[in-house]
Amino acid sequence: MEDHLLTQENEKTIHVPMSRFRGGNIDDVIVHQLVDNLEGVCDNFGYVERGSLSLISHTIGRILTVDGKSMVEYKVRYRFRSLYPSNGDVYSCVIDSITKMGLIGYLKGVSALSESPLIIIIPQKFTGQDKMDSFTEGDVVSIEVVNSRVKFKNSQIQVVGKLV
Repeated sequence: MEDHLLTQENEKTIHVPMSRFRGGNIDDVIVHQLVDNLEGVCDNFGYVERGSLSLISHTIGRILTVDGKSMVEYKVRYRFRSLYPSNGDVYSCVIDSITKMGLIGYLKGVSALSESPLIIIIPQKFTGQDKMDSFTEGDVVSIEVVNSRVKFKNSQIQVVGKLV
């Protein structure tokens, strides 16, 4: 998985509730807010890897009141690592289950389907009708991405792949 991750930087405006400022460092509060909102889920950059987010800079805060709740607005610049599969990308995948539809797998290097940033579906038409019996759960195969679907704030990206 490591070789498919991209390091990126982004600027964003965030709103931190005043209740988060009970002692401590402002940088830590901002990082905690970013981590809660971005890590381990998908956004327009794809899946943001857990533990990869770091704060580069932030502006001086501006106090706002929205719907009777006070918060501080910051413009932040941060760095993170993300995974965004594109058509033609090749991944190693572990077969999790075999169904009538085809093979269901997850990214190699992750311990289980529920922890993988990618759910990989290999339809039966891309494996060959006669080859389906040759696969078992736990096999490692290489796939090429045919299509993918990234849902905002979802914890996994759905990928349709074919064997290579």
